[in-house]
Amino acid sequence: MKDFFDRLEKELISTIRVDFNKLTELIKGECLYAVSLVTDSCFDSIYLGLSTEESLLRKIDKYQEKREVSEKMKSYLRWTPAEWGYDNSDIPNSLLPKVSNILRDKKMEVTSEFESMFYEVLEKVMRTLYQDGLFSNNIISSQLTLFISISDDDRALEIENDSARILNSLDVYEKFIKRFE
Repeated sequence: MKDFFDRLEKELISTIRVDFNKLTELIKGECLYAVSLVTDSCFDSIYLGLSTEESLLRKIDKYQEKREVSEKMKSYLRWTPAEWGYDNSDIPNSLLPKVSNILRDKKMEVTSEFESMFYEVLEKVMRTLYQDGLFSNNIISSQLTLFISISDDDRALEIENDSARILNSLDVYEKFIKRFE
């Protein structure tokens, strides 16, 4: 299992680096506030989501055309990667689908040990890329928040909060955990 996770870590670091740099071309001049790696409950896929203040305002405006947008809805739009303005599917020839193929081809059962190691790898990858300056080079950034998420899963809030605690400063984390209050 260690070999699988070592390979996954290396692939993620190299593919996220390439895909993130391509995504920054799309967000040039916008203020990035969040980056998330998102998986699914079967651990068969992964995508990189980014959100900017400007893309959030566009999304809110779009919703306001149909109805009034509450503060709760604004928080949902701000902190739910599926609602964000940018992800690796927005760029031609994204490399992250290659990582999803590795995940789909895994020859091991998804146990609690697998799940724990998986999240550790994602957190290590995000921390490594942050420390390498990937998320700050040539980008306008307000207080950047990094976290891991899982789509369509009741554990999403717990996973997001746990990863945000590990990946961010105490100040950023404390603001993040109050995002839906």
